[in-house]
Amino acid sequence: MKIDLNQEKKTKFLTEIGRCLERAGFQTGTEKDGLLPVFWNGESLCRVNATGGAQFRKEELESEGAEEAFHNTVEVAAQSAEYMRLMETALRLKAKGLDGDYRLLADFNG
Repeated sequence: MKIDLNQEKKTKFLTEIGRCLERAGFQTGTEKDGLLPVFWNGESLCRVNATGGAQFRKEELESEGAEEAFHNTVEVAAQSAEYMRLMETALRLKAKGLDGDYRLLADFNG
C-alpha cells in the first residue's frame, strides 16, 4: 500500500519514530532526504522512512546481533508509523474547556 505524506507530515512522523526508537535503545541521527539514520552499538544499522520502512546495506547487518536489531528497528518504526496514521485520521475530541488537538481514539457506549 502506497502512503502519500507531505513533507510536514513526514517530518512529524520521523520525529515520533525517532523518539520511539531511542526509547527502544537505538540511536538516531538527523533526517536526510526523507530518511532517519538509525545506529546500534555505535554503528550504522539502517535508515527508516516515515511510513515505517527501512533500508540497509548488507555490511550493516554483518556484526553479531545486528540482524535481530534491524528487525526490532523495523517493528518499532512500523508500529510508530501506524499509530501516527491512526492519529491523523481520528476524529477530533470535543469537550468543554478542552484546548488543543486532541483526538478520539476509542468510543464506548455511543
